[in-house]
Amino acid sequence: MMGHPRLQFTLPGEWWVAPMDADAEERAAEIARFVRTHYGRRDDLAQARAEHRARLTQALDAAIEQGATQYHLSLANDAGVAFASTLSEYVLPRAFGADPAPAVLVERVVAALHAGADADASWRAFGADGGVAFAKGDSIVLRRIVRREADVTDESSVESLTADYWLTVPGSAEVVLVSLSTVLLALEPLMLELFDRIIDAAEWVESAPAHQTLRAELAGADDRP
Repeated sequence: MMGHPRLQFTLPGEWWVAPMDADAEERAAEIARFVRTHYGRRDDLAQARAEHRARLTQALDAAIEQGATQYHLSLANDAGVAFASTLSEYVLPRAFGADPAPAVLVERVVAALHAGADADASWRAFGADGGVAFAKGDSIVLRRIVRREADVTDESSVESLTADYWLTVPGSAEVVLVSLSTVLLALEPLMLELFDRIIDAAEWVESAPAHQTLRAELAGADDRP
């Protein structure tokens, strides 16, 4: 596989794809377009638009700083109901050595998550945290569930649920981290089932950077009657 490994996701419903490879000015323009589409242009929603732009900008800046290569924001499921989720992908180049064996890579991921413990203790700690391992084709996937405080406004926050998936890249020593998050903790079993299905349906592909794909889609939309 040439270049950075990348997953192609089949996402249910409608999602916004962030232009992660664009520069800050282009990202700001795309965020502004998205927010205008979502909130409209009514004067009484100006503050809501500004807050949404600020939250999205902060989220994308943080994701890019941490090395994210994809960022998707759910708008609605197949029934048209919003389910407040995000998906972020991070490529971890050679972070766990040069051995491409999936079993070796996942051992090193678990060891990194529980630094200082021996191999058996690391796996016990991983399992105690709710971690699981499963096969996906020629890959091995590790999943761990984390709960965090997510900012809603400057004055308030809400707890979020994040499922982190580490996937070994077939035939490579690379590992990809995919984080799926939601604030719908009351629907935790359903959301985790959905997240697992998204990972299961994902495919390894060689493709253009996300912003090039987005621009091509926009150009195609402009050409339609």
